[in-house]
Amino acid sequence: MHMTRYSIFIRLMKDKPKGRKQNHLGIGYTKEHVDKIVNGYNTGKPFLFCGTALRQSEIAKFSIFKFEKNSKELLLPNKKSISDEDNVVYVAECIASGKVEGAELATHEFDITPLEEESARNSKGEVRDGNEVFIVHGRDVEQALLLQNHLRDDLDIKARMFEDFKKEAGSTTIIEQLQYIWENAGYALVIATPDDCGVLHGELEKSLNTLLRGKEKVNDEEVTKLFEVLSTRARQNVVFEFGLFMGALGRNNVCCLLQESTKERPSDIEGVLYTPFNKSVRETFGEIDPKLKNWLKKKT
Repeated sequence: MHMTRYSIFIRLMKDKPKGRKQNHLGIGYTKEHVDKIVNGYNTGKPFLFCGTALRQSEIAKFSIFKFEKNSKELLLPNKKSISDEDNVVYVAECIASGKVEGAELATHEFDITPLEEESARNSKGEVRDGNEVFIVHGRDVEQALLLQNHLRDDLDIKARMFEDFKKEAGSTTIIEQLQYIWENAGYALVIATPDDCGVLHGELEKSLNTLLRGKEKVNDEEVTKLFEVLSTRARQNVVFEFGLFMGALGRNNVCCLLQESTKERPSDIEGVLYTPFNKSVRETFGEIDPKLKNWLKKKT
């Protein structure tokens, strides 16, 4: 006998952000997992679904289905299984209309806040509930500690880093820990320091061909020229969390502190203003303090 499993279908509003899929279907959840997603949905805060951060105010349809068979055994009218069909809208409509034997609608079994109530509440533009500042950082922990101490001691702002949340989140996966963080934070400061080096594969190959072709040995000068094609950049987790928190908190509640020796910046967010610093993050305090004080003022 198979264990009861659930599937969730979510359709976003037509005015969804550019580049985001409108329809999402997750298959094979346990009841505990569904309860967790429903709870996140009901709060109105961002919750993670199918690898995407969503919030109730941008959702047009939220449906839950249940079944006891293996998803491969649940056949659609076109004879494909629900897990093999790419058209997720078709899958959801077939299950909802009773055309998939062994699967049924189960939305009513869960305590879900009506869409209309939450959409109306969020449309008033209320300030996010989170009252903490989250600090994203790479390998330069010293810069992050300088910033954290300044926020705590000089501005009386509760500021925490990933390390501070890790035990409290009660999860072993990083993405769930991050979800816990964005549910508790209302503002994020991202410190981008030159921790990594990167280069387009084509540029590296071109440089290698130019400098090394036909040579058995290379001198120091040639090696130096090779390294000149590399661009310093922030750690990939910093870039990922930068985008994650912009989507979860809104770009007005995220500020990037960019060390000037960091040459490469994420191209998708070139329109975002950076607060630059040379050697120490202390150089940014005069610019970011008024922003944070204004953020606090809006929350009180």
